Amino acid sequence: MKSFGITGKFLSIVTVITLLILTVVALGTIYTARDQQASQLESVVGMLKESQKHEAELLRDGLFSKGELLADLAAKTAVGMIFNYDYEGMATIARNAARDQDIAYLAFYDASQEPINEISVGKVAEDNVVRRDIVAVGDESEEKLGHVEIGLNFANVNAEVSKSSDRIDGLIASSKLAADDASRAIVYRILIMAFVGLILLCGIVYFWFAKVIVQPLRLNMAFAEKIGVGDLSSTLQINSKDELGQLGRSMNGMAASLSEVSDLASKISTGNLRVTVEPRSDQDEMMHALDRMVQQ
Repeated sequence: MKSFGITGKFLSIVTVITLLILTVVALGTIYTARDQQASQLESVVGMLKESQKHEAELLRDGLFSKGELLADLAAKTAVGMIFNYDYEGMATIARNAARDQDIAYLAFYDASQEPINEISVGKVAEDNVVRRDIVAVGDESEEKLGHVEIGLNFANVNAEVSKSSDRIDGLIASSKLAADDASRAIVYRILIMAFVGLILLCGIVYFWFAKVIVQPLRLNMAFAEKIGVGDLSSTLQINSKDELGQLGRSMNGMAASLSEVSDLASKISTGNLRVTVEPRSDQDEMMHALDRMVQQ
């Protein structure tokens, strides 16, 4: 029972130490994994945001390119119409251009900056306006006849950017949910692995402790009990060279000494006083007592 108590205390200490070590390792692994996932998620979010920004710039640049091409074409077409006083044709061009959802208006202006056609829309931001001069090119000179102005409508671009933003926000939210799920899965796996590792380690320590320490102790205890009841007929078989092996050899030496004393006492009890009693040390009280008995 005492050996079992020692085993229990030892296993308790080992379990606590192992649990602390595994807890520290598990927490460190969880923190590292979550930190790496957070970094990866931040990188993905940054890429998505950059993609969103780049897409918005492409849409805006594409609309400006469209407006510039239309303005160049309208300016070249307007040269002949102005010389021919075909203002109705210029108004028709303006009306047809305004049918495009990306064009807020198209306006022709003469050399005195007076509008040639009517503009039926509100004011457009200055940054969203494209202008081109209407220039008549002669053999030796150029004459500015006016200019064409196109107001760009960014409603469709803004709608596409909003859709893209919503889509990217959805991807970011999905990525965060996936990262959270992955983090929880990692935590559960690490905890399960730590628990299984703790059980395996405790089992290994228990069997090792039982074989190396508990079993030799029990053999020594059983042998000591035999000596305690006077049974000196057996010896203890221990081959280990550690402290438990030394204890076993000491127990065998004690049994041999008691057996020698028993043999001498047995001979003296039969009246044989010619036996030689040699004390093994100054502290050998049993041999000194037998020697005094023989002498007397």
